[in-house]
Amino acid sequence: MNNSDRSHWCIANRVRMLWMQHGEWIKMAFVAIIFNNPDEERVLQRLLRNPADFARFFDCFFGREFSFSFKRLLTEHLELAAALVRALMANDTQRADKINTKLYKNADDLAAALTSANPYWRYEEWRTMLCRHLDLAKKIASEMINDDYKESIATYDYFEAEIMLMADQMIKGLLKYCVIC
Repeated sequence: MNNSDRSHWCIANRVRMLWMQHGEWIKMAFVAIIFNNPDEERVLQRLLRNPADFARFFDCFFGREFSFSFKRLLTEHLELAAALVRALMANDTQRADKINTKLYKNADDLAAALTSANPYWRYEEWRTMLCRHLDLAKKIASEMINDDYKESIATYDYFEAEIMLMADQMIKGLLKYCVIC
């Protein structure tokens, strides 16, 4: 394996790990919140480490300004998702609707940030993936809240697949970007 192949392999593995952790810790956070688990605070702390991990990785490619911006947006994404689950559990539809609107605005902002950093990432592709990610996350949470665990697990399979699509899209763009930098 030459150095180029090795660096491509390292980039791909790191991106996949970051996205898989993103999905796994979202699910664990939903479980902790919905079932009032005693580890809820620690699970949420670990979940919120994911944006910092992404930022450290991106810093190598795009610099601190982009990395900080992405970290802020991804942190907002996760905090809003947790707040939405709490609003759904409280049957506070008005609050849930407001949070939902903010979540999709955040997806727009994340897509715009990603595409501003890398010419090989496309806004519509990222926005579509991020919105599907949100749709599936909300579906998982709703199914868990409604004690429909079989469906929640089935939906998580789609959630995982969507996360891997986002990872693959990110990898493709990063590898093309690395060729020009």
